[in-house]
Amino acid sequence: MKSDTPILLARFAHWMHVHRGARSSTVDVYLRVVRELFASCGGNMTRLSARHLRKFVVGRASRHGPTHASLTVTATRMFLRFLAADGVCSPDLVAAVPTVVAHRLSRLPRHMPRADVKRLIASCEKSTLGLRDRAVLLLLARLGLRASDVADLTLDAFDWSAARIRVAGKSRRQEWLPLPQDVGDAILKYLRLGRPRIVGPAVFYKTIAPIKPISRWNVSSTVRRAIGRAGIDAPSCGAHVLRHSAAVAMLEAGSSLHEIAAVLRHASIETTFHYAKVDQGLLAPWRSRGRRWSPSPLHLTGASPWRTSHVSRCPGQG
Repeated sequence: MKSDTPILLARFAHWMHVHRGARSSTVDVYLRVVRELFASCGGNMTRLSARHLRKFVVGRASRHGPTHASLTVTATRMFLRFLAADGVCSPDLVAAVPTVVAHRLSRLPRHMPRADVKRLIASCEKSTLGLRDRAVLLLLARLGLRASDVADLTLDAFDWSAARIRVAGKSRRQEWLPLPQDVGDAILKYLRLGRPRIVGPAVFYKTIAPIKPISRWNVSSTVRRAIGRAGIDAPSCGAHVLRHSAAVAMLEAGSSLHEIAAVLRHASIETTFHYAKVDQGLLAPWRSRGRRWSPSPLHLTGASPWRTSHVSRCPGQG
């Protein structure tokens, strides 16, 4: 059966959005893999055999690192689930996709020390762009938000009186997080002095025409520019390095792994275990003094009780 590739890809993208709750950025990445899969079989669905799938995945994975190899496997399996749900192929083909061998938690989280994070934020200029960049960097560094979380923020996501922020994470899950003082101050200053005076729900906008909401790529570029401007030798130049840095800062401040998991919105506590390796002494602290370890209250770097006297409404709604 020769498929109409554009139509099938559009249906797959729609299925990912509606039934899987995937973000547009995730779908775009998956589509790159699926297009290569189409090209490998000439767009003929009858050639999607177990042997062909293994050959495609192994061949593509060999050209990339472990992360992209895992992405190839995930995108291919997701596309096969879509085809199976649509009656195009057998569900058994999903099991034919090989698994990438990955040693879970084998590396330390790539993070920056607190001093470097402070330098990064201090490097922002006192301009319209600088106000936006500082607010973005603080959201990443204090709350450990993902780049897409920051890009998708809307004006109604802030509960100023309760000092909290609503974040829609993966699979469209919405959760409330505490809003540290310095983060709230930076956002308010941007809304008052830096945000374009246009009607729109988004919080952060581009500063160069055409004026439209920033994307996750713009958020990552903000981090990359700040790292270069501050002259920091960072282990990574993307927005995720600040997410790791926020987690490590909370761990060093005495927060428990469960508290860190709550802030980072991890679906599984096993994901948070990755940060325990930063300090070997924290892996089993009860061994040193023979007493049980109990978690301390949640601590967010730079956080302080929110002052509500000067916040009566959300400004900058254009």
